[in-house]
Amino acid sequence: MPDVAYSPRDTDRGSPSASTWMYRGEPFVPSFVVEVDKLSGRGSQRSAFDRKMRNEYFQNGVKLGWLVDPRPECHAMYVYYLDNDNQVQCSANSAWRDLDGGDVLPGFRITSTSLDRVLNQDSGSSSEEEVDLTCPVRGCDQQFRALGRLHVHIEWHRAERADQKYLAKQNL
Repeated sequence: MPDVAYSPRDTDRGSPSASTWMYRGEPFVPSFVVEVDKLSGRGSQRSAFDRKMRNEYFQNGVKLGWLVDPRPECHAMYVYYLDNDNQVQCSANSAWRDLDGGDVLPGFRITSTSLDRVLNQDSGSSSEEEVDLTCPVRGCDQQFRALGRLHVHIEWHRAERADQKYLAKQNL
């Protein structure tokens, strides 16, 4: 199971034949996965995660994957995606950078600074009053303390946008 798995609410979350993962007793095939681990240096898991991305995740319907090594001395990230021929590709750029959801998660963006802060929580800051996350949707400045609540909020934006598109088509 990946460290993070996401599938938009309106997509087919899987079929009984694609039961690689289960969520609340139902088969689940995410659109997006994230793995966080040691990807370089001695004891690197990079090759194992590359195989996992290609042969497990993407073979079962994943469309976007990120491999992230958050260690300050190694900062690396790899983006996996499907090309125009539906072949799994891995970005050649492993530099620590801002990432976006592309066509899989339109409008989703996470900064390298946010990743640093969340993945390296040794700063000693754990105040309940502290706001850690801000909605990345343009024009929305809603703030959250928990990633799950941010996820629900972003899904709400996506559903609202889908409703607006539907209504616009109905009025043509």
